[in-house]
Amino acid sequence: MRHPCILSPSRRWLPLWAGLLFWGLPRSFSNACVPYPERFEGYSFLRPDLFLNEQQWTPYFLDFSKALRARLNPEREQEQGNLEEWRERFCDSAPIEHIRQVVYETTLRDLEELKSAVRNKNLPLPKFLKGNRFAQHLKRNRCAETAEYLHFAKRCEPYVTLEEPWRQTLPQREAMHALIEEGRGKFLQPQSQYIRLRYAYQLVRLAHYARDYEKTLELYDFLMPKIDPETSRMEDSILPYWILGHKAGALRALGRNVEASYLYALIFGRCPSKRESAFRSFLIRSDEEWAACLRLCESDAERIFLYALRAHQRDAHAVEEMREIYALDPASPFLEPLLAREIAKLERHLLGTEFNDKRRRNRRRFGVPADWAGPYVVDVQAFAGKVAREGRVPRPHLWRLAQGYLAFLAGNYYDARHILEEVLESISEEELQKQARAFLLALRIAAFENPNPTVEQAAYDIIKDEPLYREFRDFPDFLRDRMTFLYQKNGHPGKAFLCQYPLTALRPNPPEHIPQDLLELAQKREHSLFERLLIHRAQTNNFAHDLWDIRATLHFRRYNLEAALEAFREIPHGQWDDYGVFNPFLETLDDCVFCSRQADTAQLMNKGEIVQELLDLEYKAKSDFERSAEYLYRIGLAYYNMSYFGYAWEAMDYFRSGASWYSLHRRPDRVFPTWQFPFGNYEHLDVSQALYYFQRAYDLAKDPELAAKAAFMAARCEQKLYFTSPEYTPEPCCNRIPQIPEQYLNFFYLLKERFDTTQFYQRAIRECKYFAAFAKK
Repeated sequence: MRHPCILSPSRRWLPLWAGLLFWGLPRSFSNACVPYPERFEGYSFLRPDLFLNEQQWTPYFLDFSKALRARLNPEREQEQGNLEEWRERFCDSAPIEHIRQVVYETTLRDLEELKSAVRNKNLPLPKFLKGNRFAQHLKRNRCAETAEYLHFAKRCEPYVTLEEPWRQTLPQREAMHALIEEGRGKFLQPQSQYIRLRYAYQLVRLAHYARDYEKTLELYDFLMPKIDPETSRMEDSILPYWILGHKAGALRALGRNVEASYLYALIFGRCPSKRESAFRSFLIRSDEEWAACLRLCESDAERIFLYALRAHQRDAHAVEEMREIYALDPASPFLEPLLAREIAKLERHLLGTEFNDKRRRNRRRFGVPADWAGPYVVDVQAFAGKVAREGRVPRPHLWRLAQGYLAFLAGNYYDARHILEEVLESISEEELQKQARAFLLALRIAAFENPNPTVEQAAYDIIKDEPLYREFRDFPDFLRDRMTFLYQKNGHPGKAFLCQYPLTALRPNPPEHIPQDLLELAQKREHSLFERLLIHRAQTNNFAHDLWDIRATLHFRRYNLEAALEAFREIPHGQWDDYGVFNPFLETLDDCVFCSRQADTAQLMNKGEIVQELLDLEYKAKSDFERSAEYLYRIGLAYYNMSYFGYAWEAMDYFRSGASWYSLHRRPDRVFPTWQFPFGNYEHLDVSQALYYFQRAYDLAKDPELAAKAAFMAARCEQKLYFTSPEYTPEPCCNRIPQIPEQYLNFFYLLKERFDTTQFYQRAIRECKYFAAFAKK
């Protein structure tokens, strides 16, 4: 007759990881490594769910990332495993939550009252456990040994659940040793061999966390032989492996690395709830240690655990371990996850690396592709082919499928297509068929050679009609990057650009050849369906007109006014206002670029009208000598106000960053790198043209007020020329007025020495703090 406090072995704890892993694994290996900007960016068409099995080793070989560990929550898994075992051994009628309440949520006082209630049938259960079916079971069956153990475990708990349990103070360690001695006395008292096993776990754990490693091993050797394996049902329990984990930790701390790693391998292979900690703790540092560790193995199963763990060591090429595992057990559940891991690794180094738009960054930061990848893919492909031919594994078709995909990664497209099509015809499993079709689709895209109408139509059909294109998240990027590469290679930089970006990404700094190529695309009489997709991707209301605006603005900020006007005229005059209206001819004495400037709406002009006005002012300055200075001054105003420093900057530019101010002097090319735009952001810093017109206006001005204005604006230009020169040194702090060298102060001196009696001079003193400070010197 069985003990009333112990259930029969019919109910076993079954880990629930398989279902959790199914949704927890990322769909792409290559994009799930680390967060941006350190994240590797590549492609993967391997489906990890094909390599899931009833065992729980899969995530350790597919993607053992921090994100995955967080989703798996190993601490929660350990707690759940412990509760399942309590339920299976003691009270299968009690809900897990009731057992959790007793084991994890009670206080020491609650458990003291529970002990008393179990011993004395007249005493009630503690108030906190009223209605708790596990507590009721313990009381009903007089499980005094169990209640006594739960009380002792709760007393141990503060010392083993700290955030850093290894950092115990001396008083804490003394208290832990006292508990160990007390527990050692309690250990032999229970009749239940299972309760003895739980006492052994508490004592060995206490010694380990007290950093008394010799004591840990001594306790293990003393306690474990005194527990009957059959009566305690050790084979069905997680506790022996939890205890073994602490023994392994003590061995590692004492420098006995080989023995420790051997034990971690056993735990990894046989105890799901401690699998992660064993996985992270396994460490072999030399061939000598590896050979010694292998000698400790007592079975092929243990050797397989070792090979599987070594296969996941950093920079390991696991085909050697796969061969060893295959020789020991062709049906080993480790083989398929290891195959998936090696394929994922080779995808990272070989798939699309020629045309990956992040290839330079991947090479610089991750060393991808590595030189070893080419020879290694051939080695893995040969092994996969051997396994598929021999047919000793549970799923030979999967290995044949892998062989075909590895041929593709090796660049052997002919063999890859032949193998994949053969597998597709011979398999009936829907998921394997889908994987084969995905590999064939990737091969088809990679084989595109010339972006002619036939290839463009094929790309369009894939985007519109291929379900796998939408199901595998890396296909859009893969196809886009391949077409980008081909367009670039074949002299279509505009199309290449539109494969990756909308038109707004071009405007801040358009290379000359891209708008030209896009204009040729816009002016085609007929577009292929793929070209229509590219134009739609440009995200523009009028593709051709927007391109003419870009081209005209480029000419405008280079002061090629006739060419700019000619380009603007390609846009219907009624749509000129669609590209902004401005009044750059307002006179201001400050550089507040985002301040509202009051202007009559009738004075607002679009870009084309501004160009026409500037051309007209140029003509008047040459033909009307009496007012020439006035016209030249107005031209200078417009050019200054349309620069980076003026309120009408949008007339000559599309994007202005205030952050650029702090490095104006470091960018002689005026292009500032930014993640938003592929060619950076060109800031229109040029005020030399404005200075030229202000100087001419100053030289020709007969009116002192106009001459003072021209001198002041010329001085502002000189100041900005200094701020944008390599000579400029920003003030270290505190928004101090910058010290400007004498050669950049010519017009400030002229204004101060010659025009201090003008009305404008007094206005400049009032409205310009910099000039006011300068004038006081």
